[in-house]
Formats: sequence, C-alpha cells, structure tokens
Amino acid sequence: MQRNSWQYNGFKISPVENFSIFAGFSCLRPEDTDRDLDEFIQRGAASHFADRIAVTYVFEDARFPDVPLAFATLQNDAVVVTGEDDLPEVRASYHYSAYPAVKIGRLGVCNSMQK
Repeated sequence: MQRNSWQYNGFKISPVENFSIFAGFSCLRPEDTDRDLDEFIQRGAASHFADRIAVTYVFEDARFPDVPLAFATLQNDAVVVTGEDDLPEVRASYHYSAYPAVKIGRLGVCNSMQK
C-alpha cells in the first residue's frame, strides 16, 4: 500500500498522484452557481501540490481505482494564541504564541454520491 494511504471496508483514501482522474469530476449540482470547488480540483490542486502548498487526498472504492468519490485538500496552518490584556493568566498558561495545525482547505463529494 502507498505511503499515507488508508484502506477499510472496500474504500481507500490516498494522496493524489495523477490529478487527471478528476477531469470529469463534479461535486456541484446543476443549480449551483459557485463553481469554485470544481475549478480547484480540476485546475488548481495539482499546482498547489507541486508548489508544496497543499496535499490532496482522494476517496475511492478500492474496486474501481481512479474513479474519485470525494477529495480533501489538507494545508498546514497555525493556531495563534492571543491572550486578552485583562486575562494575563490565560496567556501565561501557553508555552508558544502559535501551535502547528493542519486544516481541510477544500472538501468535495462527487454529486452522484451526495445524499
């Protein structure tokens, strides 16, 4: 199994290596007007990966590889601790001014799988 992959009960989550699998992917319904999510996965996700800004993971049925059911793009972030001036004891309890974090930058489920 590929590094950073997970397989359970017939489904697999793994980092995207070939973004062309998203060529026909759409997570939007026909009445949706904001096409940002589809445009990101079809045009922007690969460059985010190449520039090391984000890593996109694909969720698929293990029996049908390269047929994405959903995707999630993870990005590095930070949780910044800001203590209020009138609560110095809160600020004093933290050792750092910021803590590393990972956030889900984008999440899309194929429109045929949405229920």
